[in-house]
Amino acid sequence: MTEETDTGLAGTILAGRYRVGEVLGHGGMGSVYRGTDQVLDRDVALKIFRDDVRDPEELARQQSEARMLAQLNHHGLVTLFDTGTLHRGQREVPFLVMELVSGTDLRRQLAAGPLTGKEAARLGAELAEALHYIHHRGVVHRDVKPANILLTRYGPDDPLRPKLADFGIARMLDGARLTATNMVPGTAAYLSPEQARGDTVGPPADIYSLGLVLLEALTGTVAFPGPPLEAAVARLSRNPVIPDSLGPQWKALLAGMTARDPQDRPDAGSVARTLGAAADWSLPAREAGEAHTSLMPPNPPTRVLAASTGGTRVVGSPQAPQATPAPQGQPAPQGSQLPALPDSQATNATSWQPAPSMPSRDPVPHRPARAPARAQPKPARQRTPAKPGRSRRLWLLAAVAVVVVVVLILAGVLLASMQRPSPAPVDPGPAIPGQLGEHFKELEESVRP
Repeated sequence: MTEETDTGLAGTILAGRYRVGEVLGHGGMGSVYRGTDQVLDRDVALKIFRDDVRDPEELARQQSEARMLAQLNHHGLVTLFDTGTLHRGQREVPFLVMELVSGTDLRRQLAAGPLTGKEAARLGAELAEALHYIHHRGVVHRDVKPANILLTRYGPDDPLRPKLADFGIARMLDGARLTATNMVPGTAAYLSPEQARGDTVGPPADIYSLGLVLLEALTGTVAFPGPPLEAAVARLSRNPVIPDSLGPQWKALLAGMTARDPQDRPDAGSVARTLGAAADWSLPAREAGEAHTSLMPPNPPTRVLAASTGGTRVVGSPQAPQATPAPQGQPAPQGSQLPALPDSQATNATSWQPAPSMPSRDPVPHRPARAPARAQPKPARQRTPAKPGRSRRLWLLAAVAVVVVVVLILAGVLLASMQRPSPAPVDPGPAIPGQLGEHFKELEESVRP
């Protein structure tokens, strides 16, 4: 279908079904609009290319490759739904209808700071898996960069997951086909050396660009900054600087991915497998106050794990674990099964340990917590020394009792002195032996009228 359009595309209907909405972004090859599929009643993204003059043979080749890209189906790729052309005067302008991804992109996310090693590994593994998928089908992205990595959340408690956008577009618009004369496809800061030289570009170019993206995600800095020409030429004479602080595993992987010779780079499948097993590639702890970002939800649910002795996982708000009776006929957990907690952890609501018990020949069922039994009178004094904690409590109770006695005596003295003009001698009260008695005597004399 032919549409006559003016400078404003808002409200235009493409191919009889796609209504053009607001502009979402601009790029070197065209602009992306929010759109509505009026047939299926869903939001879509409409990429409308620049209206530069293109010969019919080139347009036919682009449409053929767009149909091939529409066959791709991977969770790490932005899905291509449809393609078509609109007419502006005598010019045919191609457009693509794509999945509209809700969320942000990696460029905006990294503006808050670098990722942790674990999050960068998960992000890189999913992107490498998506690249492996398209490379296996003969498609090269050629413009892997943070702005083309969209981040979306499938559920409120899920981390942000990457989707590679504009895949294959650079392939359709390379120098031999739809790109303007002497124009190098891609973004200068993330170009591979072969792209900067204008050589044949294949899957290794995407690996190089992904390596630069991961390096930036870990360090928070662009490997080859500066003006486009300076940034593009810099990679021809040197490798990107990979800090030793990233650790030997990250350093070895990134050095391989950003090797200047395409033959020395690993393929996407190998990168995906390596990063999939890199969850323990720890990085130095972030300095206090250092800006950082995270792909995790703002308030992830707290996971409280019960003790390893038959406990069950509890997901939700942290709370003190409650005792669970053991099945009838099974022994209760023994104190030797868990290490004793230091005093500093005694008030930790998420930590617990069973009370130590003496080994028994017969199994004793575990019972829920109950009130402590009352102390029974004993026929004879036990010579077993008191435990340190118990002794401290006894001394504390004795001290409190003495203080109460002192307060009562002082109250009586003051009351008597106020009621009698000529007070009679006051009974000094029971004698208190030792140093405490001397202090009490001095205090008593100081308050006499």
